[in-house]
Amino acid sequence: MDEDDYRESPPTDCLRDVLACTWTRSWSVGAPPTDIEVVPDACVDIVWRDDGLLQVAGPDTGPWRALRAGTRYVGARFLPGAAPILLGVPARALRDQRVDLADLWGRGCAERLAAELAAAPDEA
Repeated sequence: MDEDDYRESPPTDCLRDVLACTWTRSWSVGAPPTDIEVVPDACVDIVWRDDGLLQVAGPDTGPWRALRAGTRYVGARFLPGAAPILLGVPARALRDQRVDLADLWGRGCAERLAAELAAAPDEA
C-alpha cells in the first residue's frame, strides 16, 4: 500500500439510487499522525473512523482539516439530494459540520453500522 491510499468504488446495486460511491482512505503502517486537509466538494458522506467514530460529514464550503494520517476511514458518499431524505435533516443543517450519526439515527442503529464497518475488509 502507498503511504496514502484512497480508493473509490461504485455502490452496490441496491444503493446506486442513493450513493455516488463508497470509499476508503488509509495510510501505511508507521505514517505520522498528521492532519490532512480535505478539499470542499459540496457532498454529504457518512464517515467511519477505525477508532469507532461514525459521523456525517456535511457539505463543506471550505477546506476541512479532518483526516489524520495513520487512521483508516470508510465512507459512503450520497448522491445530490439523497442525504436529507435518508438522514432526516436538510443539507443546510449539516453544512460545514461533522455530526455523530447516532444523533440522527439513534445510538443502536449507528452502533450496528459501526460494527459492520469495523468488520469490513481493508479495501473499497
